Amino acid sequence: MLRTMALLFGMALLMVATGCGGVVADTGGADAGDDIDAITPPPPGDGGDDTDDGGDVPADGDNGQEDDADTGDAGDDADTDDDADVQPVEFPLTSRLLLDDDGFIDRRFAWSAGCGGGNISPQLSWSDAPDGTESFLVVVFDQDASDFIHWVVFDIAPTVLDISEGGPAPGGQTLNDYDQGQFGYGGPCPPPGEIHTYVFRVYALGVANVGLTAGQAATLDDVLAAMGDNILGQGEFTAQYVGP
Repeated sequence: MLRTMALLFGMALLMVATGCGGVVADTGGADAGDDIDAITPPPPGDGGDDTDDGGDVPADGDNGQEDDADTGDAGDDADTDDDADVQPVEFPLTSRLLLDDDGFIDRRFAWSAGCGGGNISPQLSWSDAPDGTESFLVVVFDQDASDFIHWVVFDIAPTVLDISEGGPAPGGQTLNDYDQGQFGYGGPCPPPGEIHTYVFRVYALGVANVGLTAGQAATLDDVLAAMGDNILGQGEFTAQYVGP
């Protein structure tokens, strides 16, 4: 009886020991699994974030292309502006003995009636005209009297670079703006005590015949319209005269 009870007690102890060991093994397996999950690298899908960041580059590139396009447009505009800013070539125009000791136009070049002048046309000379010049045109006007015309000489041969004082005009002449319808040169004659500024100008033209008619009246606008786009260059100076 005692042996039977001892045998049963031993078998019970063995069964308890075996059951406890299984529980420990299961717990350890769960801990190991948790550790594996903690060090597992992120799945390949996470790398998509880097790819998305890289996907922003083409957008920047697009902006760069727009900048380039804008720069190109600006270049076109600059070229257009440059073309629009092209000006006639400037060359020297001078006159000998035009001024008196006070720096005003000498009285001998002034209008005779009412101003006591000699109405002698002044000497003018020019040089270094641009290539392609086919003729010259000389105009003198009063910028303080609505561009009153005092002298226009047109269709001057390209070989002529000088007009002598009081000499014959080397080309056709229009009427000046005086009431008498004076043909050719009409000297300055501002109202008494007034100082007026006179523009002396020569144009180099790309045509031999500008289209004006000798002996006919012509305003400054008429002269400019006749020359049109044929102006290759110009030279000018200004001088003043005091009304007596």
